[in-house]
Amino acid sequence: MKKFFKTLVMAVLCLALVLPMAPFVGEEVQAAAVKLNKTNVTLILNQSVSLKLTGTTKKPVWTSSNTKVAAVGRSTGKVTAKKIGTASITAKLGSKSYRCKVTVVPNYQKLYKNFLAANKSKIKWYYVLNVDQSGVPELITAGDVGAYANYEIYTIKNQKVVLAGEYTARGISMSNPTFKYNPKYKCLYSEGWINYIGGAYGNLYGMSGGKLVHKYHAREEHNPKDVYYTGKTDTNCKQVSRATYKKFCEKYFKNVKTYRLKANRV
Repeated sequence: MKKFFKTLVMAVLCLALVLPMAPFVGEEVQAAAVKLNKTNVTLILNQSVSLKLTGTTKKPVWTSSNTKVAAVGRSTGKVTAKKIGTASITAKLGSKSYRCKVTVVPNYQKLYKNFLAANKSKIKWYYVLNVDQSGVPELITAGDVGAYANYEIYTIKNQKVVLAGEYTARGISMSNPTFKYNPKYKCLYSEGWINYIGGAYGNLYGMSGGKLVHKYHAREEHNPKDVYYTGKTDTNCKQVSRATYKKFCEKYFKNVKTYRLKANRV
């Protein structure tokens, strides 16, 4: 019996030594993934942002591919915009590197504000929207609005506000002027009716190289007969069937968003 108890005590002691070394049933031990808190940042001149490497307590070494555009603190990760352009900020930790793209743009808020104030007699309405969803947002403006509106689109080049292009739309309310935008195709949308022959048209305009370009066009005419056209512009298009026309309009002119222009009281 004494030998039995001795054996039992030894077994319990061995079990006590082994158990702390074994994980609990169902417990998952997984280290947090190491990553940057931001991988793509847009800054205006002289603006700063702090980048951080999460998932680790170790301190990385920070460097910039272009210190003239964006400088970064070697030990802090604080990025400061110095010049218009792009730079890659790298956080190096051991053998691994983590990168963030930094785009520096002009102080468009200030430039557009001054431009609107200087052209108050001409520009009655405006809105700031990043049409191509990259770089500097565009300034969308309109003068007096009646049955139709003429929109002038401005952007910034060499620290100056410049005209990118213009387009018209019909059926705009004078008391509640708006414009339309297709976020899927990153284009401004215009529509309206066709006088005399009867019918309607639709257009999409996008930004390319700092210019407003006509990208998609469709129209229908009903006098003396029903005719349908689709293409890039009103001159660069071809006659199509009604079914093809409807399919084209469903693809490019559906799900547009409407924005209300702001009164220029700058």
